[in-house]
Amino acid sequence: YIASRRGQKTDSSVYYGISTKAVAQTINEYDDRGGRITILVKTRRREAAGSINDTANIFNQEILVEFIKENNAWKIDNAIWRPA
Repeated sequence: YIASRRGQKTDSSVYYGISTKAVAQTINEYDDRGGRITILVKTRRREAAGSINDTANIFNQEILVEFIKENNAWKIDNAIWRPA
């Protein structure tokens, strides 16, 4: 179903959006001395096209977020979406 919906053309000139909610996270790597941390975040995503109320697709997807420590503050260095 998801693959067929993604293949359909929709009029996105009116509206297109994806909202994402983080539902869980796991620390994959943590190196405080080296100033690096990698966290895997599991999300629930809602895709809508045409209007905000037209939900075309709801799916789970993971994103790997890499942080670096600069001047004693953690900052996002990279974010990689994994295939749904």
